[in-house]
Amino acid sequence: MNHLSLENKKTKHLKTLLIFLAVSSLVFLMLHGPIPQWVSYHSFADHNTFYGINNFYNVVSNFPFLRVGAVGIFYYSETQFFI
Repeated sequence: MNHLSLENKKTKHLKTLLIFLAVSSLVFLMLHGPIPQWVSYHSFADHNTFYGINNFYNVVSNFPFLRVGAVGIFYYSETQFFI
């Protein structure tokens, strides 16, 4: 057996494991039902409306996360990491 076939087997097993974990998590959440939350969960600290956007600073503070996620998706799509 050459090194390439061992690497392909490891990659295949890892992908299979990740798919199994994702599907089993989804099935568990579907069987579990709704997860209750307190009403105050959606009461954000920022109540300012700016440029017509409610809770403006709370919304804007999420843009760095969006940027990091977009960079990660771009990076992994360039390395062909996706299944």
